[in-house]
Amino acid sequence: MHLDVQDGITIIHLDSNYSAFNEPHLDELQDRLLKTIAETPLPHLILHFGETEYFSSVFFEVLFRAWKRTREKQGRFALCSLQPSCMEILETAKLDTLWDIYPDLDAAIHSSEVVGT
Repeated sequence: MHLDVQDGITIIHLDSNYSAFNEPHLDELQDRLLKTIAETPLPHLILHFGETEYFSSVFFEVLFRAWKRTREKQGRFALCSLQPSCMEILETAKLDTLWDIYPDLDAAIHSSEVVGT
């Protein structure tokens, strides 16, 4: 995982470590997300899943907490570059209607829903 900021948007790039049931990586991600949200007055977050082939339902808890805290601060939360297997998991859980999902990072960055324009 690495983080960058572009045009006031925090982008979290997830790697293949999130494809497994790897609790230490999930704990690290959750801590990083919640800290970033807490430290940012108006958080705009994009989680980029370009290298993540699969995630478990435990991962939903991390995403949900981050989404909820972002909304509490009137921020924006989006996912992008989901692999078909990950998208299918979100659709099955009906979470594809809860979060903004974009086909790629460029679309997520330039979305008026994310940048707040």
